[in-house]
Amino acid sequence: GPKLAKLGNGVSYQGTIRRTSDDILEKLRDQTGETVNLAVLDQTEILYLSVFQSNHTFRMVSEVGRRRPLHSTALGKAILAYLPPAQQRKIIETLHFEPMTPQTIASEKELHEDLLKVHRRGYALDNEEAVVGACCIAVPLLTQKQAVIGAISISGPIVRVTRSQVPEFANHLCNAADEIAKRLSVLHG
Repeated sequence: GPKLAKLGNGVSYQGTIRRTSDDILEKLRDQTGETVNLAVLDQTEILYLSVFQSNHTFRMVSEVGRRRPLHSTALGKAILAYLPPAQQRKIIETLHFEPMTPQTIASEKELHEDLLKVHRRGYALDNEEAVVGACCIAVPLLTQKQAVIGAISISGPIVRVTRSQVPEFANHLCNAADEIAKRLSVLHG
């Protein structure tokens, strides 16, 4: 992960990602009406850098600075799926497959199967794996060289984030991720 690598002028890479993406993520929240998150890999967990809460009273809530397990979150699986195989393997070997809900992935084998699906369709799903009653869709943030630098997601209660909406929300996420990647590539020159 981008462990506070410097882009210049003493500004952290994570801070640059956040500042570069905040208006895009806020627009995504407004488009979908659901909570939008930005996270990066932090050793064997995800670290939330930005959270734009849904305006609905009944919503998914997270907070900047919070850490969550990789195996039970769409954000974590979106990042894991796009890591180089050796790095992915090393991280997965250290994971503790603690169940968050009855739907949580419970083994390396299940996680590998899910990561193949993520790669094939281009987005990750957390369908009540982290929180009962919640659905989350995430896509990786990739550099021009296809290196994963983080992930963005849309999360909400399953009564609003339904299976039929997943393709539409995934499309919105992919467009936002592409826009963020373009902005970051301009900063890199």
